[in-house]
Amino acid sequence: MADQQPLSMEMAVVQAITAAPKSREGWEELRGPDQPPMSEQEVFLENMTEIVKRHGLVIAQLAVAPETRAELQASMAGAVERVPAWLEAKVNGPPLMTIRIFIRGLVQLMGEHRVAIERVVAEQVHEPEPIEALLGEAPLPSGAEDESDAELMSGVGAAIGAHLEALVEIARDFDQLRHDLANPN
Repeated sequence: MADQQPLSMEMAVVQAITAAPKSREGWEELRGPDQPPMSEQEVFLENMTEIVKRHGLVIAQLAVAPETRAELQASMAGAVERVPAWLEAKVNGPPLMTIRIFIRGLVQLMGEHRVAIERVVAEQVHEPEPIEALLGEAPLPSGAEDESDAELMSGVGAAIGAHLEALVEIARDFDQLRHDLANPN
């Protein structure tokens, strides 16, 4: 068996954030046999939720400071179940999830992620300014009622892109630190 190189943190992050979405069949299998078939919209919403949930888990794994890592692992694991807009939709009943409620919830979840990313960057990234600038160029929409669906979608898309790039940059910084510690010359 050939020796395998350890996976760089950057490659591990890229693999985690680019994992394939589930098919309708995959989601329906998780729901159980007594549930009605899922619509294309439901499959899309589940996959979007899973993608953003995965981002939160990656943020927690990138944290180096033990206290931060423990806090983020605990909070990110259940973050999807605590999204205020989605909880409100469940409580108020049908329609359980409209696109607008979904996007508002996504904004809320991404706001929690943004705070976590900023914390990890501040605590451990050697040169945080480029990541801070990247995040500053992609502010999250507020999710307010007066924002149009187009504004919400555009803002969420830009923020997702910024979060992905920030995660890769944090991982790259981690790899550089690991390299520098292993090769002090």
